[in-house]
Amino acid sequence: MPIDAYSPCLGGTGKKIKFCCSDLLPELQKLVRMIEGDQMLAALGHAERLLEKHPDRACLMAMRADLLRRAGRIEQLGPHAARFLEAHPNNQLALAESAIAAALTGDCRRGAECVYRAMEFIDGHLYSALYEAMGVVAQMAVLEKLWGAAIGMLRLQLTVNPSNEAPQRAIHQIHARRDIPLLLRRAIPRQGVSEDVPWFDRLTGALTSMAQARFCRAEEQTAALVAEVPGEPFLWQLLAELRSALADTHGEAEALRRLAALDVSWDDAVEAEARAMLVADDPLGDGIDMLDIVWAVDDVEKLQAAVSLDRRALVLPEEALARDPDADGSPPRLLFLLLNRPEPGASDDIGPHTLACPIARARVFGKQTDREARLELSGFVADQRGEIEAQVAALAGDALGKMLQQEVIGRVSRSIDLIEAEFTCPAGIPPETFHTAAGEYRREAILDRWPHLALGVLGGKTPRQVADAQPDEAQRRKLAATVLTLESLVEAVEGDDAFAELRARLGVPTPEPIDPEQVDIRRVPVNRLDRIEVEKLNDADLALAFGRAMTYQYLPAMRKCAAALVEREHLGATQERRHAIEQVAYVQPDLSKAMDYIELGRQACEAAGQSNVDFDFAELNLHILHGSTENLPKLIDHVHSTHASEKGVNERLMQLLVRIGILNPDGTPGPAAMAAQQRAAMARAGEPASQAEAGKLWTPESETGGSGGKLWTPE
Repeated sequence: MPIDAYSPCLGGTGKKIKFCCSDLLPELQKLVRMIEGDQMLAALGHAERLLEKHPDRACLMAMRADLLRRAGRIEQLGPHAARFLEAHPNNQLALAESAIAAALTGDCRRGAECVYRAMEFIDGHLYSALYEAMGVVAQMAVLEKLWGAAIGMLRLQLTVNPSNEAPQRAIHQIHARRDIPLLLRRAIPRQGVSEDVPWFDRLTGALTSMAQARFCRAEEQTAALVAEVPGEPFLWQLLAELRSALADTHGEAEALRRLAALDVSWDDAVEAEARAMLVADDPLGDGIDMLDIVWAVDDVEKLQAAVSLDRRALVLPEEALARDPDADGSPPRLLFLLLNRPEPGASDDIGPHTLACPIARARVFGKQTDREARLELSGFVADQRGEIEAQVAALAGDALGKMLQQEVIGRVSRSIDLIEAEFTCPAGIPPETFHTAAGEYRREAILDRWPHLALGVLGGKTPRQVADAQPDEAQRRKLAATVLTLESLVEAVEGDDAFAELRARLGVPTPEPIDPEQVDIRRVPVNRLDRIEVEKLNDADLALAFGRAMTYQYLPAMRKCAAALVEREHLGATQERRHAIEQVAYVQPDLSKAMDYIELGRQACEAAGQSNVDFDFAELNLHILHGSTENLPKLIDHVHSTHASEKGVNERLMQLLVRIGILNPDGTPGPAAMAAQQRAAMARAGEPASQAEAGKLWTPESETGGSGGKLWTPE
């Protein structure tokens, strides 16, 4: 927009142009016109020439920083932002640009610090660049898995602009992500502090700074307090919270460990110790390199033939080749998984020691213009390198040439690699048999094998060694926190009591049930909600506990509270009970039992005079999840014919059809529909009926014999 002498200075000085940079007004107006005319590179060049004549002028430095970002010249933004901040250390825009530059180059801690420093210099006006900086730091913090910093930035954005719903949605998404340990998604439980302590006024000052989003100042004030009062749990908790928001993971871990060693409850101490582990790059201290190795191939056809005959190599279907090209876009000639043992057959005993586990992914490429034929083996742990190289040599024989390349592509926890092993499911094996065997493997890995892994967090000792050495209170706490950390990192499994048994075997306390009559349910940390004695909760508190568990997608508490809500028939079709019935249905391993709960939900809705469309959609989703598609046509038709006039139903149905491939987002036939039409054409051309009918996909026309290309949509 046009500027004049009475416009605010474009350099974040807080003054009007007339009292700041009036001598540059004509040039600034020219720059603004160039930007409005989308002449970004020309504007950037003009700004740089002006800076040569007028170095360190805030308005010109701010405009150059903005133009560098618009032009995508991030490598130039960093040095320029540093110079901008050096020349104007208390300038909101200089701090904002420094925050963006730091975050975009991977330094989220510096980015967060600059944002919070900038909050000290708002003086009634917050520039859009600072708001943008909050979003950039939040996005990069998510990529770096700095969840405290990400949530802090998003909350700051929400405070500054409550009308923007995007930050709130992003916070909800983080809270609900089950791939993030729950201890990192929820706030650290606050300790109590007396108002009679002599340093309470100074604590109030730190809390005031925190409320004003001046986290750097609050952290400095709190750090000074804990140096004087090192035995106060509340101060260490507050310091950990502030350092988490500032992306200072080392400082946060230190504060948490100091908190754990103080006079706090066992639960608080163990959770603080576990959180200190979880914020580290290598939580259990058992990280190991993941490798890629590339060999030259002297005879591709011979290698392909050998792979097809080896039972420890699982060849993937041809349609997978196009989805896994090399960097140049060329698909491999062959794609297969290297297994740790041959796949069992339908007549073999199926158990935890006979299942086959993929230990590496292999791609075979033929000779290319600038590259020789090669075998790429990826994603295996360094511990298995010798075994895998021997297996590849035995498999390929003289078809394999020299090693061309080896590379470390990342690190993985030995514990997670052990416990969350994935297995192939052989053809002809009942799914129930496979899942039982996989569950037995997991249980054995947790109880019998993991306790004998050496862990860095235990000083290189194994959990079994620590447990057998008559540990003192600090060592028992560290061992309990190690178990909790492991439990936080692996996927929760319904009905799995392995961790309770693991604690018993290692001699660490099992978490006790929580009597809701003795505590305020609202103050129970969400990760302890599964320990609540739900039968003692009144209806409102049970609904509240279920809602909190749903917000954080904490499955053990969700399942426990949901089961209790379902049993309370007097609640009828309240929103919480409807959600609970759906939740219980989804966790049923037997589809027929799941359908019993769906019918219970329908009946509750009908008795209350409410639409039961949510349970129709739940039934559709359950059939899809269980791979039972024969009833989908009638269910989709029922939803459309019965509920189409209800608000949002057509949109939900459209989303479902897109998800299962019947439609594309633009309404055209999706891949599943196209495949069905192709099979129908094959059938009309004389293909055997059994081949044409395999995988047949229903559309409403198929019930009436329609033959055109038209596809029904819920409109």
